Amino acid sequence: MKRDQIRASIASRRNNPVLRYIARGAEKYLRAYNNQRNWDAKFNGEAHALRLITSRCEGDIIDVGANEGQWASMALEAISDRQLHCFEPAGSNFETLCQNLGSRPNVVLNKFGLGEETKDIEFNFYPDSPTRSTAFFVEDRYKKERISVSIVRGDDYVSQKDIHKISFLKIDVEGMEIEVLRGFAGTMKAGKIQAVQFEHGQYHIITRHFLKDFVDLFRASHYGVFRILPHGLQALHYDVESDERFTGENFLAVRDDIQRELRGSLRPG
Repeated sequence: MKRDQIRASIASRRNNPVLRYIARGAEKYLRAYNNQRNWDAKFNGEAHALRLITSRCEGDIIDVGANEGQWASMALEAISDRQLHCFEPAGSNFETLCQNLGSRPNVVLNKFGLGEETKDIEFNFYPDSPTRSTAFFVEDRYKKERISVSIVRGDDYVSQKDIHKISFLKIDVEGMEIEVLRGFAGTMKAGKIQAVQFEHGQYHIITRHFLKDFVDLFRASHYGVFRILPHGLQALHYDVESDERFTGENFLAVRDDIQRELRGSLRPG
């Protein structure tokens, strides 16, 4: 039987309960295999990526989309007394962030977000699921509160704080990642940011931002892009058919000159 006939045969039996169970199990396996929808920073490779970069690169750490301090708390275990700048525009999240990290002397807490330009924007806050809060409206089952938040351009913040080098920039802003990166255009061009962690997922369907948009942006600024895996980084050789999945993955962009120092720690694609 030819391959297409086999596929058609499988598809024609999609309502079979046993095959449906197998299909759902296969989907879950593939998500786990590809390290998708795994948001625990201590186990999904984010902690490893942070330690790998900060052990070799000097500079401050920036957490854009700090929420209640989940990633920042993990980061503080790895960065010793380095300066950590956290950005969280939603008032309720920021209050919890202050409770969790406000006593740490090397943490700078900012009650605003970062973006392409300085302005106020409308924001959808999810009181029952704060990590889902986003600038974009999504038709889902979660309760939302429409609020106004402040956004500052990243380059302006770097200038105001006189930050000379950023070893690690983490961005998790539910769809506004490209805007944040554009706000750091000058800082990236000046070679001040050594590595950038970003999430690519379902919100980018709404914003029409493909993974290729990120790859092209970073290539233009002399960065290579890697998948973050639990015990290493895997080079991304972009392929439109296999890579545009919007399932929820974390990536790390690393400056070309830094890659040479990390050669023994990077996996081929």
